[in-house]
Order: sequence, then C-alpha cells, then structure tokens
Amino acid sequence: MNARLFWNTLVVQAIVVAVPFAILGLALDEDFFEDWGWLAGPAAWLVCALATAVVVRLPPVRVLVGAALTGLLPLLRRLPVPFVVDHMGRIEAARGLTDPAFTALLGLAAQPNAWVKISGIDRIGAGKRPFHEGLPFMRALAEAMPERTLWGTDWPHPNVRGDMPDDGEVVDALFEAVPDAGLRQSILVDNPARLYGFDAR
Repeated sequence: MNARLFWNTLVVQAIVVAVPFAILGLALDEDFFEDWGWLAGPAAWLVCALATAVVVRLPPVRVLVGAALTGLLPLLRRLPVPFVVDHMGRIEAARGLTDPAFTALLGLAAQPNAWVKISGIDRIGAGKRPFHEGLPFMRALAEAMPERTLWGTDWPHPNVRGDMPDDGEVVDALFEAVPDAGLRQSILVDNPARLYGFDAR
C-alpha cells in the first residue's frame, strides 16, 4: 500500500467510523448497546469497511473479508461451543504477518473453544502455484495453536480463481510449514479426533 492510499484510507475510515457512531451514541440509549452491542458493533464495522473500500476504490470483497474476521471475532468468542475458522480466515498473505486480521486470528490461541484450519493455502495468496507465500501463515498458526490446529487438502478446490492446486504440492506445503513430525501427528490425527470425538487409533 502506497503512502497516499494509506493516508486517504485512514482519513476516510476515521470519518466513516466517527460520524455514524457519534449519531448512534446520541440517538440510542445505553440499554440498546448493552442488549445489542454484541451484534451492532460487528455489523457497523462491516458497513464502515465497505464504505471505506468504495470511497478509496479498494477491492470490496477483500476488504470485507479482513473486516469480517476482526469484526466477528468478538461475536465468535461468545459462542458456548467449539468453532473452527477455516482457510486461515481467508486473510491476505500480501498484508504480512503483522496485519491486524491475522493478529486477531492468532489471538484465538487464548480462546479454548477456538480452532483453526490451515487449509486453503491457495486462497490467501496471489493464486500462483505452489502458493509458498502462505507457508509463514500456516507455520505461525500451527505454532500458536498446536493442540487446536486442523488441516485438509481442500479438495476438490471449488471456486478457484487462480491456478488449480496440485494436491501433491498442497501436502508438500504442510510438510514444509510443519516440519516437526509430532506436531503433524497432532494436526492430522490427534486434534481432529478430539474435536470431532472419534477414535484416532
């Protein structure tokens, strides 16, 4: 992201967030936020993100995916049952490991009912095989949540927008991202057995 786009986005986001929230804060009483804040907050955040994307001409879908992850995580944390974030939350590898959406995803390590699936390596990068830009994200999640990480090939790879993944390369990517055999055993056998309640033997 160039400097001009960064500052334009920052200014637009500040206006888009500040104005509606100020109006809502004055128009609605405290009871509304106590009863509906858990839903209104994430919904408002998505609307603000979409408005910002439109104004500064960013790809709306990609912006919404990142906003959805950060906006919906507080809602997911309230769930009384285990939940799985698939495809590494469809974060954008180009934004790097310090991107707020990915940082929020890593924060699920402190949430005992949160699981993450490090599949869909082709969905977070530029769409060019062998999708190596996704390896650091797989590795970081596996290390952050070793007992609650899952994996799958994502076969038959529906809705592919770039190169069609080669399942052999997808398996190789897992071995490269998770070189430790014990951790792979957890991801491929022990963790899914514990989550889904079947015998791993």
